[in-house]
Amino acid sequence: MAAFFNTELEKKNRCPFDMDTFEGYIAMDTENYGSGTHELHEGLVLKTDGVVDEPEIPSLKPAVTASLKSYRALSNTIMTALSLSLGKDPDYLASLHKDRGTANSSTSMRVNYYPPVPSTVAEGTTRFGAHRDYSTLSFIVQDNTGGLQVQDTEGSWLDVNPIPGTIILLAGEFFVSYSGDKFIAPLHRVIISAEELQRSVPRITTNYFVHADHQVPFKLLDSSSTEKSMTVKEYLSSRIMQALNKSTKE
Repeated sequence: MAAFFNTELEKKNRCPFDMDTFEGYIAMDTENYGSGTHELHEGLVLKTDGVVDEPEIPSLKPAVTASLKSYRALSNTIMTALSLSLGKDPDYLASLHKDRGTANSSTSMRVNYYPPVPSTVAEGTTRFGAHRDYSTLSFIVQDNTGGLQVQDTEGSWLDVNPIPGTIILLAGEFFVSYSGDKFIAPLHRVIISAEELQRSVPRITTNYFVHADHQVPFKLLDSSSTEKSMTVKEYLSSRIMQALNKSTKE
């Protein structure tokens, strides 16, 4: 994956992020998920392997294909287990996610590229500002540097130290509602640690976001019965646009 981010910006922009399909390349300083912080990252969002058919990087497409296949198989198992834990049929969650891998779903793998931290960086700069995921589930694979933090119920930030061979699983806002509030979508962020400042090398992490099918109703958290209902696609679009607009205002 690093080979893609190491190419010229012009080549990366051959597959720009598309608001209709929710996939593609996200350049530096084009999105912001926190509040009032500069976020130092690039991203590549992939629903299928068709976005990255880059002949100059022949290893890229097979790697994406294999990763998406593995994540999908793992998410199938996790969703079955979670459905049973809720006292539901085994296919309760799967029935809301039938279209994964098609144009009618935004389930995707996101590859995050963290460039070396500049010698001078603005105070408060992060990799990702504090936010909640709006997915059903989020699978997070860290590198050995870490930086991921999760806020506990008392408002303290806890380090999620990387453990080799493990995947972190977070609930998103969609799952909170469809679990009857038995799970929470934790506020989390990715900071620039002191160790990272000293090493000053590029990093790559990956996420896999499981989203329900586009037409499924999104039950808004803390919403009243008088508010306009939204579909999953409409809610995703509003949240992504919010992140893009924040960036332009920074």
